[in-house]
Amino acid sequence: MAAMSFFDAVHRLWAETMSGFWRGGDLGSLLGAVSHDPQLKRRFVEDPGAVLAERGVRLPEGMTLKVLENTATTLHLVLPPLVALDENTEAAQ
Repeated sequence: MAAMSFFDAVHRLWAETMSGFWRGGDLGSLLGAVSHDPQLKRRFVEDPGAVLAERGVRLPEGMTLKVLENTATTLHLVLPPLVALDENTEAAQ
């Protein structure tokens, strides 16, 4: 199996799992519940795949989802992996 690019992996995750979950309002419902239920929040941070599975959403094989919590003093900025330039890509655009 060929290595999957970051962007292909994100698209696959969205297409196979999260798009229906998002469209149905279930993600907003889950995030609302997490903000009011400390035990659910802890479980979602520790094992998001299990919490999603309880709601009928299965992550694709080999896909990991990590949940981070912003606080009043900590904000997370998520960076994508570096993209290798090939000979068809201009280094300076």
